[in-house]
Amino acid sequence: MKTKYLLALAAPLMASCAGHWNDIAHEEVVASITAFAVQEQAKCTINALDKNIALVLPYDADPKAVTVSEFAMTEGARCTPEIKVGDKLDVTSPITLTLTTYDDYVWTLSAVQKPKPLSDIYNMNFDLWSKDWGIDAAYGEDADDEQKAVWGTGGFVLYISMGGTPVMTKETEALAVEGEGKAAVKLETIYSEALSLLGNGTIFTGSLESFLPEEFKVKLGTPYKKRPVTMDGYARYIPKTIDHAAGAYTDKMGTLDNASIFIALADWDSPYEVAPPTKIQEGTESIPGIIGYGKFILDRETDGYEKFSIKLNYLNDKTPAFAVIMASSSALGDYGTGAAGSVLYLDELGFTYE
Repeated sequence: MKTKYLLALAAPLMASCAGHWNDIAHEEVVASITAFAVQEQAKCTINALDKNIALVLPYDADPKAVTVSEFAMTEGARCTPEIKVGDKLDVTSPITLTLTTYDDYVWTLSAVQKPKPLSDIYNMNFDLWSKDWGIDAAYGEDADDEQKAVWGTGGFVLYISMGGTPVMTKETEALAVEGEGKAAVKLETIYSEALSLLGNGTIFTGSLESFLPEEFKVKLGTPYKKRPVTMDGYARYIPKTIDHAAGAYTDKMGTLDNASIFIALADWDSPYEVAPPTKIQEGTESIPGIIGYGKFILDRETDGYEKFSIKLNYLNDKTPAFAVIMASSSALGDYGTGAAGSVLYLDELGFTYE
């Protein structure tokens, strides 16, 4: 009888101890993901405070099968589901990762994908614009450094030199293709009486190195690795009579101005430095590294926008590393020859392939 009584007393006590067994103090080891990457990523941000990993994928990555190239977490922790280098993950929706030491720490892995470029080369349709030192720049507000480097002009230096008149501007009224958010580029030849200087409305793939009356130096080319058949687009040209001519082109005085649109593909190791930019259009086939090229001259006023197609003349079967696209409101403007007031509009450039 006494034994049964003791067992009856012990049972509640044992149950009470069992209920509080997990309350015994232990050293807290906070589990964190310390490194994470996938092969396909454009960017990865690890936020330990919010316990999340944010992936940015290129437009052409497959979000259903990204490959883990790096993964590390707090020593002694385990992850559910298990992650290891070489795993393929489907990140089309967020993934919950539970890291466990003595306690559980819930992390979230999510991904966004960059939109597909509007063309093979960034902003070839000239819809994206922002301001750089107060003047129009041919890249979007959210452009990264690589995108900002695609389209160059002598615009800023000419803007200052010419007393505030830009040679390249965003155009939102005269468009080849109407629609919300659509834009084009306007190139205009201007002249400074004070400086006796002709400013050529020019846009090119590459960067401005220096601009002086005696030297307009650029580095031409943006990375590109395809072999198109043509470069197509829309152009509107309003030429004036040449009222400034210099050097070997004095005989052009009084004739109608011309505009030029030029493309070249090359297998250079780095952008091509040249002064002035138009010089690449002279003896193009003899320039080392040139793979193919084409040129279109506008020698009349167009009836609004007109579609053009420039066929690429290939010199060999090599794969390009760089593409040069250049357009000028005065074809000889880099040589001090052109007409103040000549205007070239360009819109919706793009490549065609076989």
